[in-house]
Amino acid sequence: MFDDGREMDIAHQVDSRDSPSPEDILRSAASNGQVAISDSERMPLERVSTVAFVDEPAPAGPGWGPGLQDEDAASAASGGYDDS
Repeated sequence: MFDDGREMDIAHQVDSRDSPSPEDILRSAASNGQVAISDSERMPLERVSTVAFVDEPAPAGPGWGPGLQDEDAASAASGGYDDS
């Protein structure tokens, strides 16, 4: 959480007791002492007030409905893609 009340999630897989601390993960996501909170906005690490691990299941991705793969292939083929 930032000092202005905004929250940001950083996804990081943790699977051992020797994993980095939340603060270490945040520092590794930062560049030049700032963390990106959008494509155009950065926040200094000093403005981070709380860092914590939160155990949440990964969100489900889109499913493959009937015919979806066929439609994707037909769409790609009709575009005249040439990888040579």
